[in-house]
Amino acid sequence: MDREQMSINELTVGNIIGGGILNPFKKTIYLNGAVGSDGNPTDVSNASEPVKTLTNAYNSIGTYNDAIVLQQSSSSVILGSTFNWAKNNCALIGTGFAQMGMRSRISMSTTFTPFLTVSGYGNLFQNLYLTHGTAATDLVGLNITGNYNTFQNVNFATPMTTLQSTAGYIGVDITATGTYFKDCVIGANTVTLTGAYPLIQINTPSNDFSYTIFENCTLLMCAGSTAPVFLNVANTNSPPGQTFVEFRNCRFVATSVNMATKLADAFSFTGGDTCCVMVDANCQFFGVTAITSSTAYVLQAAAPQTATGTATLLAVNP
Repeated sequence: MDREQMSINELTVGNIIGGGILNPFKKTIYLNGAVGSDGNPTDVSNASEPVKTLTNAYNSIGTYNDAIVLQQSSSSVILGSTFNWAKNNCALIGTGFAQMGMRSRISMSTTFTPFLTVSGYGNLFQNLYLTHGTAATDLVGLNITGNYNTFQNVNFATPMTTLQSTAGYIGVDITATGTYFKDCVIGANTVTLTGAYPLIQINTPSNDFSYTIFENCTLLMCAGSTAPVFLNVANTNSPPGQTFVEFRNCRFVATSVNMATKLADAFSFTGGDTCCVMVDANCQFFGVTAITSSTAYVLQAAAPQTATGTATLLAVNP
């Protein structure tokens, strides 16, 4: 029986996507890096005839409530140049349900930067494995400039080569507001970072206000020195420019060779004094000496933390 026309007794379902989820989208294009073909039709949804390239799938959807479903397969969907997702209120959803290393994967075949830009607003990216890095010039991974985008159960593996441990590297660069990360794993512990490079950087957008939320996420890196940071807040705008970052039940994990190296700080601030990072009491830090040298910018619960006040957050360090 066709998946798009299944019925149970008197209940008829229009379409079902990975894991038995009812498909709420107006139009769905299926994408598969191994068995897909860009010669397959894109005017109707057909899971058995996926397209092969993200460009073809993307050009086949409109805006508002259209979706691309990236099927798990033996091969990645491969990008050969920077890709800009400029659609609004659409979705890119994988059929992989692990939290790391899903086979609904997008990778890059040559050097370019940024890897993936999201300039549209209100989009959903879910159940994806994104791998960033082939050469020293692969500096920026995920570049988010559109507002109110959601990333759920996305494993963004960066960096993927030691050559990326160089000036200008940023794993996730955010110049937007309303970005929401849930159940994501950001970073990789297979490649060491040595300089003062951020895994995530948040800049103030043009409207001078930014609010970013990380919920139940893991930030992961391998420390080759004490200098890298999980997060840099680069608010260079004058007041009233405001940047807020909220971490709910997150883990900050810095491994190293023989667990011998700890990061000096988890967070850094290279901008003005109207920045605030809020860390709830359920967050955990591993391989970190201090939360930040600028302790006035970091809040746990409702109170700014001094160096002494952050000690309980660092209690899980070896």
